[in-house]
Amino acid sequence: DGCDVLLLDSALAINMPKPSAGFQYLNDPYVPLRVAFSEKAQNEVSWTWYLDSTVITGEEFEYDFARPGDFEVTQVVTSDFGCIDSITLIVAVETDFYLYIPTAFSPNNDGINDCFNIKGVGFEGIDFQIFNRWGNPVYSSQDESDCWDGTYNGKPLPIGAYSWRLMVDLPFDEIAIKEGILNIIR
Repeated sequence: DGCDVLLLDSALAINMPKPSAGFQYLNDPYVPLRVAFSEKAQNEVSWTWYLDSTVITGEEFEYDFARPGDFEVTQVVTSDFGCIDSITLIVAVETDFYLYIPTAFSPNNDGINDCFNIKGVGFEGIDFQIFNRWGNPVYSSQDESDCWDGTYNGKPLPIGAYSWRLMVDLPFDEIAIKEGILNIIR
């Protein structure tokens, strides 16, 4: 299919190349609800995007959705000759969160892995607890920037396995609970 131009006076017919709309998207792993869009169209010179009651022009962009869900996104491309093509895709917007929780640390004051902390993105708050082998709490925090030094009441805890429980506050009043084992080594 092309974009046909027919000039009757000179009996000239020209078949202009028709653009072919196309795009891809990627959820940003570090910013919940942010999606990056990039065009994959052919024979185009301008792009217009319609999404979530918004109109955007340009080849690529990032968009922050207000909530998770499935959204219809339409790309309209136009060629130098005024020929138009469009494509509509359903884009899944997710609210994933990512956590890195070490399985061991060595609080021996050598400057390497001396404190235990969690790192992550996509959550709004935490409630973190560590328990000894009898199930008694030895550490708790609600601040993800806290770093535990392996002590309880100011005294170093012995080498061994400790269980932990993490409650993560997510956007939109969601909660995730994670549990695991942490080893103190010296």
